[in-house]
Amino acid sequence: MKHELEPHTLTSLARRLRARVSRSTLRKWITDGTIRAHSRAGKMLIFSSRKLDQLSAVLEEAHGERLKRLCKSDQEARRDRATAESNALRILKLNDQRIREGKKPIREPDPAMNDDDARGIVRMREEQRNVQRIFSGYGLNR
Repeated sequence: MKHELEPHTLTSLARRLRARVSRSTLRKWITDGTIRAHSRAGKMLIFSSRKLDQLSAVLEEAHGERLKRLCKSDQEARRDRATAESNALRILKLNDQRIREGKKPIREPDPAMNDDDARGIVRMREEQRNVQRIFSGYGLNR
């Protein structure tokens, strides 16, 4: 039986798991030994394809159970699942772009750890400057 190995960075690993876990949570899991890489080559971590498939299935099942608990109907759960996945992938892509531009990344959704993120509720908008401008001058010119 041949074991396939896959090299991944944290970003590509998050994409492989369909953004059900944020990069910071993946980093914590790797550091504390929850997820074990087969080996390490610079920034690349080598994982077994079979283990990643198992992890993806466990995350999918856990996400489904969380949505069943949080949603009133199956239709709402399906809609929230699609919204959460698209939001997480969109923000992952946006953060990659922001890092390349030298900007600070925004908080990534973490459906594995946060109920609001599991439902696709995005609290932080891309237009952070407007929020900062509104609150930074609050009460100064009264």
